[in-house]
Amino acid sequence: MIWLNWESRDKSISVTAFRNQLKAVHTWGRQRPADLTVIRHPVLVANGDQDRMVPSGNSADLARRLPNARLKLYPDAGTAASSSTTRNSSAKR
Repeated sequence: MIWLNWESRDKSISVTAFRNQLKAVHTWGRQRPADLTVIRHPVLVANGDQDRMVPSGNSADLARRLPNARLKLYPDAGTAASSSTTRNSSAKR
């Protein structure tokens, strides 16, 4: 059952936080991708589709590179989607 948490939605981020995040993403983007095929455990990659800090595309990429991953994008949710929009966000296979 999904319930929406309207009271504690993501707040706007500061210009400094935005610039720092862009710098980190830029640095990360230059690195060679890690080989995640060695991780065989089930993994739930969860993200809000309105996350301002981690784009959903990054989560989809991570889930594609993990051999036993499940991607869950929470609609109309931000950064803390897995903990703020569901009562149980554990990986169920």
